[in-house]
Amino acid sequence: MLEQNPELTPETQVLIEKAQSGDADAQCNLGVMYEYGQGVAQSDEKAVEYYRLAAEQGNARGQRNLGVMYRQGKGVAQSDEKAVEYFQLAAEQGDADAQCNLGVMYEYGQGVAQSDEKAVEYYRLAAEQGDARGQCYLGVMYSQGKGVAQSDEKAVEYYQQAAGQGDARGQCNLGVMYDYGQGVAQSNEKAVKYYHLAAEQGDADAQCSLGVMYEYAQGVAQSDEKAVEYYRLAAEQGDALAQCNLGNMYRQGKGVAQSDEKAVEYYQLAAEQGDADAQCNLGVMYDYGQGVAQSDEKAVEYYRLAAEQGNALAQCNLGNMYRQGKGVAQSDEKAVKYFQLAAEQENARAIFILAYCYFRGKGVTQSFTETKVLCEQVFKDPLLSFEAYELHDRAERFEQSKSISALREEILSHLKVSKNGTMTHYTAFDVGQAILLEKSPFRLGHINAVNDPNEGKLLWQELGYEPEEGNPVFIGCFLPDSDSLNMWRFYSKNHLNDDACGCAITYNTERFFDYRLMKDQSNHTEQEPRVPSFANTGQSPQESAAFYRVVYLKDNFKILGQGAKKLQADFKKLKKEADKFVGNKPTSEKLQTLAWLLGPLPYLLKDANYKDEQEHRVIVTHLDYGAKEIKSEDPDFANGKAPRLYLELHRDDHLTPIEYVTLGPKAPNKEMMAPYWRHQLASKFESQLKRRKDKPLNINPSRCAYK
Repeated sequence: MLEQNPELTPETQVLIEKAQSGDADAQCNLGVMYEYGQGVAQSDEKAVEYYRLAAEQGNARGQRNLGVMYRQGKGVAQSDEKAVEYFQLAAEQGDADAQCNLGVMYEYGQGVAQSDEKAVEYYRLAAEQGDARGQCYLGVMYSQGKGVAQSDEKAVEYYQQAAGQGDARGQCNLGVMYDYGQGVAQSNEKAVKYYHLAAEQGDADAQCSLGVMYEYAQGVAQSDEKAVEYYRLAAEQGDALAQCNLGNMYRQGKGVAQSDEKAVEYYQLAAEQGDADAQCNLGVMYDYGQGVAQSDEKAVEYYRLAAEQGNALAQCNLGNMYRQGKGVAQSDEKAVKYFQLAAEQENARAIFILAYCYFRGKGVTQSFTETKVLCEQVFKDPLLSFEAYELHDRAERFEQSKSISALREEILSHLKVSKNGTMTHYTAFDVGQAILLEKSPFRLGHINAVNDPNEGKLLWQELGYEPEEGNPVFIGCFLPDSDSLNMWRFYSKNHLNDDACGCAITYNTERFFDYRLMKDQSNHTEQEPRVPSFANTGQSPQESAAFYRVVYLKDNFKILGQGAKKLQADFKKLKKEADKFVGNKPTSEKLQTLAWLLGPLPYLLKDANYKDEQEHRVIVTHLDYGAKEIKSEDPDFANGKAPRLYLELHRDDHLTPIEYVTLGPKAPNKEMMAPYWRHQLASKFESQLKRRKDKPLNINPSRCAYK
């Protein structure tokens, strides 16, 4: 017998005596009193002791309660296996609570192999006995299609049974079904009714949901204050969604005084529980330094946590951090990875940024087609539609430009001259001397300095457009004939009327290909040549020069000479594509872009009157957007002082590509200059000539009879 304890009530003393005498119900009841400290000093160990005594006598309630103590690790070492053992014993006796608990263990694989089917079996046993918890849990299984065929109607049936018994969880879940119209006709009013019933019992989910209904005026009159009230009730119970929502209210100053600091406080609480929205929002606060000290690194940390949970906004924001190199090493590839993840969830901002990445070829292979497809997905977005239409239009034009670029390259491939052979450049006597003695690099002259008034215009006339002002083309002219009477006529002494005073320098074309265009400090154009990526002609400041043969045209754009039929067809296609590209409105921007796309082509077409020259050209397109057109009437043009008048080509080595030199029929002092130049060149290039194992450079007078 226990000693009498004057601090215990007579009823408790009687219960203890019964328990000591082996009364199983008394033992179980006494265990409950010790577990919750009702009439006795609270003691989990004592509770376990009495639950065990009852359980060993086969008392179902004692077995179930002992199982709970093992599951929670109260008064005993925690053991899911032991919990299952005692739940099983009680469940076999028809204890509904134990059956429900055993269903939970099977649903989550705690102490037993996970089995939704077994969970449903035990939830059903409890539900059929009218156990509200079992009814609610069985409703969840039907709602989610776990262990049974999915059925919203069945879920509603069991939620209603639980709710009818006042089960808060059943009431809340039934509210959700009315909220979203699942298994019942959608009704905000009925949703609010059941949320209210559950919220009054302290159900945090219901309190949070009720807050949402008040915030967005669904089934109730809109009230930010009421929304805050219910969010706060749920948040104080640790509900992460409510904490995040309450943070939003503080951030926006809805129903409370605006406070970024309070917003951060609640975002932090929710984020620590793994709420992805809160983690993303906290990332934004660090990103912009709102309510916290600005930190790109912290922003990335929280964006990443949310992104890993599939939060689309966080994935988009993290992509931006990688794109801009904020808080992480810059990486277009990683940026695209996160934009794609967000885009798969139909995040409009991510879709648009991804479209831009495809447009620019940042982190992905450039694709104007993919750009257009992505833009079309956000045409209806009110915040992005204008930008999306604009980018779509640009992508469409650039996509069309690809066909023009392809035709340009096809034509240029036909006109490109083999490296094997020689080409001759005619120039003034003094310029030739400077080039020979390497006092000056090889110059490409501005296209406006050539003798043909239609230079560069024939193709534009065929296309039917007027080119934009400002000419960005520089050329070097060459002929196969090193002693041409017609060419001698163009070169005079000191720019006077006594012509035939020039010289002709014949180059080994293979060695000439090593000439390269130098950067700003070595040329007279003020800027480095540049060309848009979509219109790249294949020439860059560090690329080798290339020779192209000139095409000669009769009236009506009829091409003469080698490959005329193929070229005629290609130019016909080019006109068709140019018309598509320019469309009905030939704007300045479109014509400028078309000029970039055509590249050197307009300057490889000449009138048939010049066909005897059989000219070849080296062409460089210099896209100095701000340069004014160089015109022959400019004051400094004639004396060579005009800015942007020529580009200079240099060689990486000092091995001369010059094969021989021919002096014009009336070159000054040619009898004296030829041996003098030979002497200078022999001295300057002696070691090179030995390496080349070539004959000495010949400098000979013209054989043309000139009057």
